[in-house]
Amino acid sequence: MIDVPALLLALAVFAFAVYATSHTSFGRRPTDPGPFWVQSLLEVPVFILPSLVITSFEGVRDLWIFSNVEDAAFDATIWAVYYGLVAYFATVLVADRLLCRAKPAPAPDPRPAADLARLTGLVLAWQCLSLAALLAFVREVPLVGMFMGADVGILRKAATTEFGGPAALLSLVRIYGLMGVFLLAATRRSLRHRMLRAMLWTTSLVCLSWSGEKSPAVLAVLGYWFLRMHHERRRMSLRQILLLATFATLVSLGILALQQYASDDASIVAFFAIRTFLGQISGLFQTISNFTPDPKYLLSWVPFGGAFSHDLPVFARDLMLMTEGDTDTSGTMNTLFLGEAYGAGGWPMLVASPFVVALSIVISLHLLRRWLTRQAGSEFAICGSYLFLMNSWLTSGMAGFPAFRSLIVVGFALATVVVPYRLLRAPGRAVRAAPLRGRAAPSGGVR
Repeated sequence: MIDVPALLLALAVFAFAVYATSHTSFGRRPTDPGPFWVQSLLEVPVFILPSLVITSFEGVRDLWIFSNVEDAAFDATIWAVYYGLVAYFATVLVADRLLCRAKPAPAPDPRPAADLARLTGLVLAWQCLSLAALLAFVREVPLVGMFMGADVGILRKAATTEFGGPAALLSLVRIYGLMGVFLLAATRRSLRHRMLRAMLWTTSLVCLSWSGEKSPAVLAVLGYWFLRMHHERRRMSLRQILLLATFATLVSLGILALQQYASDDASIVAFFAIRTFLGQISGLFQTISNFTPDPKYLLSWVPFGGAFSHDLPVFARDLMLMTEGDTDTSGTMNTLFLGEAYGAGGWPMLVASPFVVALSIVISLHLLRRWLTRQAGSEFAICGSYLFLMNSWLTSGMAGFPAFRSLIVVGFALATVVVPYRLLRAPGRAVRAAPLRGRAAPSGGVR
């Protein structure tokens, strides 16, 4: 039976999240919160709040994922999530308005089709180079093995967790894939080169799905639609959002069937429901109930810490080992940023974490928007904003925010495109800036 107070509280928090993100300088309306769509229209209503409502159902408390969670920790976790969400979105709204008051958002600076073609070609080139480097370290591609009937979980662990190459290469391949999809959305009307667009679509989807994971490609397509609606200033109806949700659900179920996680249709649906509505924050319940806070996890928050030590503690990996043990396919366990904050500093760090995460995200978005608009135009700036938040999930932990590690990683990937673009564009820009005189001037005079 549904707990009505729990449902009403969840709806109120969801409404506040939508209001806060749609009233920032990046959003326009409740159905168009800009790059924050991934939080207010996906993470909060799909991965986080349903978990809190479902836990009030009779019998859910007896599921295996809550079997070793103490009652006091169970209730404390639910209230901690509500506190974390309200504090986070309130800080996002206030911080964005203060930054805009101190320094207004830059004016739009669209670029001509020739410049957009250069940017697209550079992204395509980096995708091909990163995929070639990746395949040099991977013995068997999980995406191919999935269609050959192989065990995708074991192949994915061998290709990612036991990857023999630089760990940063895995992140760059996925980032370049997302960058390509978002650039296609931002240039849909201005860049008409069909062959170039088809090639970028192909390489982008390969970058996102080579490891056999279902979520990156599906989420990229959803992000493509939201970015396209935002950039073209088109209103998205509730019907369109429901169609997108249906599409994502059906595609995810189809991929699960190919991956053979379960033997029959009912088991596949049950596995999908538990992973979607409970799995994303179940680690937070386990953390507060059973995990002993340890400051050693603060080391993983330091940017480039892996360059000095190959044995940095990873909270998500230790949490997976604590809950499921060392299995053939074990990797890391997703959890709300509150979980990693508690794991590193206990309740004081958990209380402070929503403000730290919100300030880090808002400052990063403003820096990226200003820099990219000036250097590469409005189209690439909006692409960078969506790219950053697609790599800054609230359910992916805390490590990327305190020292702006997420900004550094995404900024580096964007710089590998922006710097060559500026070098290629500089000579032509100097010529166009010179006024035409005499016979070379247009009939209407020099402007």
